[in-house]
Amino acid sequence: MRQPIYTISIFLLVMGCRDPFDFDYSQEFEPRVVIEGFISDRDTLHYVKVSFSASINNRGLIETQFVSDADVHIQDDQGGVAILRHDQAGIYQNTPNFRAEEGRSYQLIVTLANGTAYRSTA
Repeated sequence: MRQPIYTISIFLLVMGCRDPFDFDYSQEFEPRVVIEGFISDRDTLHYVKVSFSASINNRGLIETQFVSDADVHIQDDQGGVAILRHDQAGIYQNTPNFRAEEGRSYQLIVTLANGTAYRSTA
């Protein structure tokens, strides 16, 4: 009884309508800065990764350009600053003595080598 239902379902899945998708990719790619990371109240290393948006090379592979010469730090609402040092592949880490505290606000500040600064909202 169920055999025809399975056969029809498989037939529809295999032979169903398939529309090709043409990816509109412009060769004039303008990279944007991508900043990701986290802080917490735990006694752990906190990190921020800084890179440019990925591009697709002429072989169809994704290339990511990491930023290794930025100034990255976290500033709290009382003027305290935690400096993050470049570790590897665009990753900046702080020293283990930094911990976020409840009720305080923090702002991430990333300054690129060309002087362009990015600030999170506090």
